Amino acid sequence: IKSQGAYVFGGIEKLYDSTYNLKKKLRKTDYAFGLGLHTNLNTASNIVLPEAYLKLRWRAFELASGRFKEENYLADYELGSGHFIWSGNAAPIPKIQLGFPDYVSIMGKGLISIKGLFAHGWFGKQPYTVGHYLHQKNLYGRIGRNNSLIQFEAGINNQIQWGGYSELLKNSPAVTLNGYMPDNFNTFLGTAFPFPNIRRKYPPEFILANDSGNYGGNVLGSVDFGANLNLKYSKIRFYKNIPYETGSTFTSLVNFDDGIYGISLETVGNKIIKKILIEGIHTYNQGSYRAGIARLFDIKDSHFGEVHGYLNQGQYLEGWSNKKRNIGSPYIIPNFEGKEDLKKLVTMSSFNQVKGLTLGLKGNFLKNTYTLKVSQANYKPTSFHGSQVKSIPQFYLFSELSRNINNNTNIKFQASFDNQGFLQRNFGLHATYQRLWY
Repeated sequence: IKSQGAYVFGGIEKLYDSTYNLKKKLRKTDYAFGLGLHTNLNTASNIVLPEAYLKLRWRAFELASGRFKEENYLADYELGSGHFIWSGNAAPIPKIQLGFPDYVSIMGKGLISIKGLFAHGWFGKQPYTVGHYLHQKNLYGRIGRNNSLIQFEAGINNQIQWGGYSELLKNSPAVTLNGYMPDNFNTFLGTAFPFPNIRRKYPPEFILANDSGNYGGNVLGSVDFGANLNLKYSKIRFYKNIPYETGSTFTSLVNFDDGIYGISLETVGNKIIKKILIEGIHTYNQGSYRAGIARLFDIKDSHFGEVHGYLNQGQYLEGWSNKKRNIGSPYIIPNFEGKEDLKKLVTMSSFNQVKGLTLGLKGNFLKNTYTLKVSQANYKPTSFHGSQVKSIPQFYLFSELSRNINNNTNIKFQASFDNQGFLQRNFGLHATYQRLWY
């Protein structure tokens, strides 16, 4: 056993009032807040604030500030790996956010609904970059009411790292100007609204060769599709995240094969099995070959042959991560977490070509709630000539058993295992005692 530790977590929060008045309407205005204090008790004891936020709501609109968890992307955060771009695997990034986080009807009393957000955040100090920012926006639409038999969902999200300073790149003129990336207000306008006329009228303070294709900074995101089938005794859900890089969204099919594929089944009334999930991930393409749909319909791909190194980036060398944890899919493992020879490399991930499958199960047994997740993944080095390189297998196992002692007290036991593949062999045990005060 290499390490043991304990932690104490305490928090206070006030949620929005979800009760309806006699007219079946919610309050027009409301507020919510949360503060969490996490204290680690081991050889490297420290105190962190994983959550500290204030939210204000007017009708469907919300203004939020601080650190807060988000799990409202088109994905499965309970048994799956989370969303490809925003998985919940890393600590929340401090930000200010405006939008409507829940679906709002725009036609047919809920027949067509939308949700979306616009945010500005601060990355702070990272391993290789300091003082850079997050720009974030998304828009999702849904066809089908809450009680409809079938619902369809689709949307797009855009995440950008911009600005900041990198001491490691101060002598790299293609990606920085003496270590700096542009960060004035004009840069923000061109980053948030990457239209040619905007960039011509409001040029950044200086232009780097690296930014010509990225519209400024590290641009990434995904196009998502999903469908829900709401039956009497079960709910079946399908979802697909299609990643994009370097601004190639609707103009390209090069990444259509890649992304996360998921299907889940939730049951009503069955206590032993409450939910089953099958989820797969595929990131072997990354622009190295024409996607299947392009070949099938003989569609010319305008971005074929471009490098799409998911979650890696030449300016922000820690890539799409926060405090050495991947913001995107945990399937793509940072070099920080790999074996010793990988930890020395200055890139986010050297093995981001992944094929993986996850099976998840959740239910109740003898007054206990259980969760079981099993994953198998194969990793290849990041290379567009890597088809000859033998892939590295990796197996994961996670199990959890929890029990409510009463309405305010819960105990939980967790066990996990990684075999020796891309990662070192790891085995972990975790016990939690939780007490709630209302």
